[in-house]
Amino acid sequence: MQTEAITSRASTEALQPKRWCHLAYECPKCRMIWHDQWDVVINGDCPNCGAGNIEPQEVVDLSR
Repeated sequence: MQTEAITSRASTEALQPKRWCHLAYECPKCRMIWHDQWDVVINGDCPNCGAGNIEPQEVVDLSR
C-alpha cells in the first residue's frame, strides 16, 4: 500500500524564504539619514526629530 504525502498551502508557504528589505530614509524636516531592515516596505519615523510617515528613499531586496 502506497501512502501519499499531503502538504497544505500553509506548510509549503512556511518553507518559502521570507522577503527581507534594507530601507534607506532621509527626513525632509531635519535631513537626518538612517537605515532600517524589515520584511515589508514601511514608512518610518525620524529618530532625530520625530517627524513621521517618511517614505524610504531606497529599498534593496536582500532576499535574492
